[in-house]
Amino acid sequence: MESIENYLIAVTDFKPKYNADFYGSDEDEDYYSSAVDSAENDLDTERVYFKLSRQERLLNALAKLNKKDRLLIEYVYGICPKCLNNKEQKTIRQASLLLGLTEDGAQKKLKSILNKLRKLLQE
Repeated sequence: MESIENYLIAVTDFKPKYNADFYGSDEDEDYYSSAVDSAENDLDTERVYFKLSRQERLLNALAKLNKKDRLLIEYVYGICPKCLNNKEQKTIRQASLLLGLTEDGAQKKLKSILNKLRKLLQE
């Protein structure tokens, strides 16, 4: 189960969470640089392709879940199951209250969902 959790985190953590702009000058000229530019320069085409491919596979797998299961994933992992954008994470307890489940029931359901996602991603 841990590997599917790591997969969810890795795939949704694609976008840099910062945008620091740098302005400066040296003796010859002024320059502008962005932390986002630096991060993008570090990503080669192959890595970007495989990252996007994994994101697409995850989106397809999430789309095969029922609405309540998608909501549980959204609440607990803080990701939008439609676009994989980051959202505020909720505890299992908060998620269970929102979905009308017991905390233990939500925990069991989450394990079941992660197993189902693992199988869907292996197809």
